[in-house]
Amino acid sequence: MEDLATHFLLRLVPSLTPVGTIRGYKVPDTTYYKLTRLAVLKPYRRFRFGSVLVSVFHDWVQEDARIQLGQGKSSLTASTSTNRDVSHGGQHHGESAHDVLPLPSADGIISTIVSSSTQTNPTVNKIGTGSEVGERVVEIVCHSQIPVKGFYAKFGYEPVGDEFDEEGDPHQKMVLRLPY
Repeated sequence: MEDLATHFLLRLVPSLTPVGTIRGYKVPDTTYYKLTRLAVLKPYRRFRFGSVLVSVFHDWVQEDARIQLGQGKSSLTASTSTNRDVSHGGQHHGESAHDVLPLPSADGIISTIVSSSTQTNPTVNKIGTGSEVGERVVEIVCHSQIPVKGFYAKFGYEPVGDEFDEEGDPHQKMVLRLPY
């Protein structure tokens, strides 16, 4: 999984102190993505950075799905990082190994999102289509800890199946059908 995952790191600026992260990937030989890790340091949770990270991850999934479909093949190549560094003013400052996305300040806290894709161009079969004619959707699956199911539900994730144990904690499979 690590060789397929894209990581987003939320850092404060100007200190660049990491305060949150989200990780996910396109599951090989399937039609869905998996959100595998979301964490925000406790002192920074009141700034709703978890919601920011999930939104950035959803944006990445939508962009990745659009790029794959734009190839016009049944077996498509997944996208990789765009390798650019963006300042808070939105100006390009040369090539780097990651994307830096500026975020608005919340209560005086200014932060950035850094993405790093280690994806090695896996092939995928087909992206799902929605129930409405012409609507394209992609599924995102996560295994939510039970106490935070409501957090994911706010984004439209729905529980699927029974609760289960993962790493010693009760979890629920949650699925989002995200239009792209």
